[in-house]
Amino acid sequence: MSSAGPGPPAAGGETRRRILDAASACFERYGVPKTTVEDVASEAGLSRATLYRYFAGGRDEIVVGVLARSAEANFDRLLEIVAAEPTFEAGIVEGMIAALRRIREDANLGLLFSADTVGYTTTLVGASATVYETMSRFMTPLLEAARSRGDVPANLDAEEASEWTVRVLLSLVTFRGPRERSDSELRSFLHQYFVPAFRVHRGPAAGGGM
Repeated sequence: MSSAGPGPPAAGGETRRRILDAASACFERYGVPKTTVEDVASEAGLSRATLYRYFAGGRDEIVVGVLARSAEANFDRLLEIVAAEPTFEAGIVEGMIAALRRIREDANLGLLFSADTVGYTTTLVGASATVYETMSRFMTPLLEAARSRGDVPANLDAEEASEWTVRVLLSLVTFRGPRERSDSELRSFLHQYFVPAFRVHRGPAAGGGM
């Protein structure tokens, strides 16, 4: 029996949004591992052929699309958190802690990084140019502002810094480690091991003695 479903697909971005909305609903209903392209197409009221026109990579590309959209939806709030701190180093650490908290609280992100899905999601993210491009859009204005203040090296590459941030974030999401850290402990951990990649290394002052 056919369902009336949504109306005919709109063009371009509206159809992509419709597919991603349908995927989010299916992930919640069936779980990410059990959701199929057919499920998403049916939920969106589209044919498989139409879905593949917008997401040629099928389910994997759809999963990355849902993840990137959820991440972008949190960018404004994360930027506010980073900007509220007195230094770039403090801001990037607080932003990382807030991002981890949001991943655990957000319905879509929580499903994508649940225990039965995290290995699959992490593999997809690690190979996805879309995720790195999304992070680069978030990081670039922060790094440019920090560079103008002299807070980060003048030659710091925004794309590489964004990749480093994604890799550290995925590691923290995927591997909880031998013990659970409080926000305070995680803050110290990040300042010790994550922040130095962004730090300007200044030589000793001229004429300085021991």
